[in-house]
Amino acid sequence: MNCEIGIFVSTRDLYFYQILKLQKEDKFAKCRQPEDPVKVNVQKEDTLKLRCGVENFSGSIFWKRGKIILSYGKEIFQDADRISIVDDLTIQIENVTLEDEAVYECQVPITSMQYFIDVTVTIPPSVEILRNTGERIVMLSDPLSIDCVGTGKPDPDITWTKNGGELPQNVDLDGTSLLISSVTDEDAGQYECTADNGVGVPVNDYIQVAVHYEPTAEIETDVIYSGPGHTLSIICMVEGSPTPDVSWFFNGNAITDFSGRTTRLSKVKSSKIQHELTIRPLIITDMGQYECLASNRYGQFNDAVNLTAIPKKVVITSEQVSEYSEAYRISWTVWSASQLVSNKILLRMINFTEPKEWQEINVPVEKTKFRGRGQKYDLTFDMTGLTADSTYEAMIQAENDYGYGEFSDVLIFETPKSDAPVNHQLQTTNGFALLRSFSTSFFGLCCVFLATGFPL
Repeated sequence: MNCEIGIFVSTRDLYFYQILKLQKEDKFAKCRQPEDPVKVNVQKEDTLKLRCGVENFSGSIFWKRGKIILSYGKEIFQDADRISIVDDLTIQIENVTLEDEAVYECQVPITSMQYFIDVTVTIPPSVEILRNTGERIVMLSDPLSIDCVGTGKPDPDITWTKNGGELPQNVDLDGTSLLISSVTDEDAGQYECTADNGVGVPVNDYIQVAVHYEPTAEIETDVIYSGPGHTLSIICMVEGSPTPDVSWFFNGNAITDFSGRTTRLSKVKSSKIQHELTIRPLIITDMGQYECLASNRYGQFNDAVNLTAIPKKVVITSEQVSEYSEAYRISWTVWSASQLVSNKILLRMINFTEPKEWQEINVPVEKTKFRGRGQKYDLTFDMTGLTADSTYEAMIQAENDYGYGEFSDVLIFETPKSDAPVNHQLQTTNGFALLRSFSTSFFGLCCVFLATGFPL
């Protein structure tokens, strides 16, 4: 940069034939050029105004773009449809193009005063997700790749989000591409690619990812215990994509008549839907197998539950060691949707050779005021005529008006040598409490004593 007053010697400008004179005060003219050219950014297609950094000067100046003279004073020599002179020191360029990016120079005639402005033309970002039809369908466990292309000047930075938040940990980024090696149902959602280069505002493109897979259906239990007059609700958890259609079957036949039956569904999480079949009131012919069938374009899946009016499985609650040498008080609980009629106890002595035959004991149940929702029974029974210092096993089955329920697990208990208090060390194996020593005494059951059981 040279800011001293001197003779203008540029041969390029010799065609200016007029004599240029500095006004009296112009001899004090000076430039304000910094050590480096002033840097100016302008967006493509915007309007650019450049002001020459010369102080204490009035008159005509030259404007150059690189080595090309654009103007002198008010006279325009290039792109007159876009370039104009605003005042003595200001030039204006409309509808800026990439070709306008250059170092501009303003120069005072007959002097060596020059002022440089480095103009960079910028372009706001644009972004596009390739092969974007609005939705990308990918099968469960398949890989997923989404490619995003951003343009602009300068080159934009590309960032990704999912559903407006951070990307899951199983997502990898390769340049501007998003990669998932094996998709899960939780990878479904909206993925957004954003381009930002500091020019204008960031822009984005998005794509909806749908993860498809064959359906599943699950009913939490295999058996439901209920009975006539009760209300039944069967809940079937269904999952699949696209959302499966659900059908209900009874004893292998599709349920088409919903008289006395209602169905409803509710979404319990992003991928699971709860379907509920309700029947009220139940009648005896409603007992049987109910099936929930889920189907979509990729297949079908079913689960089933048996509805029964019989009692639940008996749970024996008594100890494995009797207090008496020739008797044992057995206790158990059972739930039934209807009044219990009786209980069946199977009892036999066991030894190291072979077990004795099962002896059957029928224990009637005293009828009481029955609660309509079903109830739990707490029952006891005294078995006498047992052999001292012996080992027995027992199991119990409950009966109501609709049949016998499932037998309890086998209880193994021991009678002591005498009625004195005993403290046996028990050994647990396979869910049963076993005594460390067994007696080979012969089993002789002579009589039984009934202790009435009352429901809780």
